[in-house]
Amino acid sequence: MNLKSTLRGLRNRLPRNTFFCVLSGIATYVPGLYNAFFEACTAEATRYCYAIWLRHLVFAHSQGFDTNPSVIAELGPGNSLGPGLAGLLCGANRLYCLDVVNNLDTKRNLSILDQLVELLKKQERIPDENEFPGMLPVLDCYDFPSQILTPKRLTANLRSERLEDIRAALKAEDSTGDIEIKYYCPWYDSTMIQRESCDLVYSQYVLEHVDDLEKIYSALALWIKHGGYSSHVIDFSSHNLTEHWNGHWRFGDFTWKLICGKKPYLLNRYPCSKHLELLAKNGFEVVAVSRKTEVSGLMREDLAKKFRTISESDLLTRRVHIVASKCAVD
Repeated sequence: MNLKSTLRGLRNRLPRNTFFCVLSGIATYVPGLYNAFFEACTAEATRYCYAIWLRHLVFAHSQGFDTNPSVIAELGPGNSLGPGLAGLLCGANRLYCLDVVNNLDTKRNLSILDQLVELLKKQERIPDENEFPGMLPVLDCYDFPSQILTPKRLTANLRSERLEDIRAALKAEDSTGDIEIKYYCPWYDSTMIQRESCDLVYSQYVLEHVDDLEKIYSALALWIKHGGYSSHVIDFSSHNLTEHWNGHWRFGDFTWKLICGKKPYLLNRYPCSKHLELLAKNGFEVVAVSRKTEVSGLMREDLAKKFRTISESDLLTRRVHIVASKCAVD
């Protein structure tokens, strides 16, 4: 049995998280295993990124939004630009990525790009709940969205010369094509992106980590053109820091500051209603709010004083997908 077969066997027997935790450790000891681990992680990441982009795209289609955006932006991409690369492969020409910690891995992203091309050429089904349990947005159907990504559109967007332009942009090489990828890190200045230039700004499990939500939502209002939209999946849980999923609301500000220490980011602890409030304040019309709720393991008296008056809906909302349209000026 060769190394790849052995890894596939482990992957089938162990839970996904356990498999990658174990493999990441032993990869440092076994000659040749690191490359196999890299390939396995990249393949897993590619399918996750493919799912993110197509889920946001299909959900936007269900709400009547433009599903062929030219300029897109992702908040907090981490070390994988995969969802944005999928967006470029589906027809976008410009991708902005904004982060606070530079984890950019060009080799990894080039590999993800090539694998995304193959998934699109095969018109691979969108990974569903069985592959990524609890992932948002939830769709009514996970078939490849051929009603959006028609054969004509795929053929045009996956032309070899266009793929080379995307690769050149990813490697920050000079290109004569129309593709542009801009990676801003650290991001602190809303003027980095041209005013009213974005058709879509999206994020996946990012906005719960942003301390200055006022700033990010006011920036979205500047960047997104009238009629454009934002699509965000937000996780309000403690991210396994506490016994109960919402146990981080037990701590007062001083204790929470000690927990955060000098980490560049952790959790802002704002509930769902705060995001809805800031969207409205900045001129957005909330079009869809899809909540994943979970019973609270805490009584209200267990909560820190500042959280005791939050609504029942906020207390039970563990994850949410919010789609909001930039309102046109009368």
